[in-house]
Amino acid sequence: MENAKTENLPSVHEMERAMAVERADFIEKQSSKIALRAIDRDGLMIRSEFDTYKAAINMARDCWLKGFLYVEAFSLDNKKFVMHYHAVRTY
Repeated sequence: MENAKTENLPSVHEMERAMAVERADFIEKQSSKIALRAIDRDGLMIRSEFDTYKAAINMARDCWLKGFLYVEAFSLDNKKFVMHYHAVRTY
């Protein structure tokens, strides 16, 4: 029964590729916000941007607790990429 439940989940490689595109787009935009990207069990990604670190991290933790498979919060600091939160579920 467990195999049927996880059979159609996106692979870690697919999620990492999708997240790499999101990171590159964010860097290109040179946004001053903190980005949150999260991929759910169906492979759908949510995209949010926050003004504060606390709001972004709280939402990242909420996504993780709700069962999202891949969650990242990141920003730019003086044009340098900074990862604030990174979590991956592998089944």
